[in-house]
Amino acid sequence: MEISQLYTLINHFSDTGRCEDLQRMFAATLSEWEVAKADATLSSGTTLPNEPGIYMFVWRPAFYFPQSNGSREHFPVVLYIGKTGDRDSEGTIRSRFASEYAPILRNADTHNDEDVHEGQMTRTDKLKIGLSLQPLEFWFSVVKNSKNVGKLEDQILRMIRPPLNTVLPRIEPLTPRSIWQKEPK
Repeated sequence: MEISQLYTLINHFSDTGRCEDLQRMFAATLSEWEVAKADATLSSGTTLPNEPGIYMFVWRPAFYFPQSNGSREHFPVVLYIGKTGDRDSEGTIRSRFASEYAPILRNADTHNDEDVHEGQMTRTDKLKIGLSLQPLEFWFSVVKNSKNVGKLEDQILRMIRPPLNTVLPRIEPLTPRSIWQKEPK
């Protein structure tokens, strides 16, 4: 990660007003997030909606930090973010999972990454490796108006920058000075 990307990431999460604006936008345009265990059979039931929306694959490694109050602080990792229901990405959450991700999950334990080198990795290569991690969750939210799905995905990608997404929106590099400089009144 370049230093300008680090400052931009810090800026996205430290700007309380921006975070509150995004939360309001998400509340107005997305249903509440639902979480299911990501496995090859997920799309065969009724858990996944036949509607457009935003989805994420989230890995929950077993590692945690024990807290003084007895709780355990786990660090989930958002691996991939996607969308369905606009002109660039037709279909529904259920149909996308069934056609694209269930086959990868079904064969997750048979992938062979010995011949894959970083510069040669395709999106499918990355997904085969990432979706083999366990425990893996599939988070999804139905979009109330499919014309907003691209903008919503773009905003989430700008903030999270997941490692399995091969195309990420361009973000303007920021410097430490622009991040901590107060807005003129």
